[in-house]
This record gives sequence, structure tokens and C-alpha cells, in this order.
Amino acid sequence: PNDVTLRPFADVHFQRYAVYWRRKVTEKNTVDKVEPGFQPSEAAHDFKGEETSSGDHGVTKYRHAKGERGWFSYTLKVDPKRANDLVCTWWGEDNGRTFDILVDGKPLVEVTLAGKKGQPFFKKTYPIPEKMTKGKASVTVTFHGKKGTWVTGGLFGVATLRR
Repeated sequence: PNDVTLRPFADVHFQRYAVYWRRKVTEKNTVDKVEPGFQPSEAAHDFKGEETSSGDHGVTKYRHAKGERGWFSYTLKVDPKRANDLVCTWWGEDNGRTFDILVDGKPLVEVTLAGKKGQPFFKKTYPIPEKMTKGKASVTVTFHGKKGTWVTGGLFGVATLRR
């Protein structure tokens, strides 16, 4: 509703700036979200797991599992009438960790984290096929080690969004 003046980033390199448009769209489309490692958020999302622990990274927390038998899961709400996406937040320096993400026990995607030294947090979107969410109010999302896995995660955030 207000006029906005846009300037090239090169012109504002010594000034503070922020862009919020994408965030508002994300918030509007968010169905559910979990803050891994925060007990109230995990308890509200039926957290379960084996060989798993959480830790602190600055002011935020993460959840991971150890070894190929390690896993953890959350129950997240979904929109039963629309396509949904799973959005995970990872740490940029985690590299070479391979594990599976399952939805209601069925494979969604094999993840191999490919971070780089000095890279900050990043979000990755994994489309959930409509047949996995159609008519459901929620799904159980499991992060599970596989053969040769030494660490599953660390997961810094997970959310379901309407596509």
C-alpha cells in the first residue's frame, strides 16, 4: 500500500537494509513449523527418536541423530486440499552427511548436505507429493540415517508450507 524506493545493492553497501516480501509470503503459506531442540516445540509435535540429541549453535538449537540406526521424527500439520512442501533449515558448513527423509514411513528424499566452509544457514525445499497428504490433517516426518551415515542433520528448523 506504500510507495517503495528500490536502489541497487552497490549503492547501499555501507547502509543497513532489509527485504521482507518473501518472508510475508512464507509466513502466509506456513501450515506448521518445529523448532528442533526446543522442548516445548518438539513436545507439541510428538517428537520421537533413537540415538538422537540436540545442541546449541549460538542463539539457536538443532537436532541430529548418530549413526545409521539413529533417527528422529515430528508430526506436522499439512493442508489436506493442496500441495505441500517440506522446508528444512540446515547449517552451511555441514557437508557430506547423507540420510533419508520419510513421510508417514514412506521415502520422500535422500538428502546429502553439501555445505561450504563459511556458508551460513540455508533452507532447502522438498516437495511432498499430493498423494502423501491428500485428506490428511498431519503427517509424520522422519529423518533417518542410512548405511554409512555418521550424522543425520543437524536440523535447525522444519516447516510444512502450502505450495
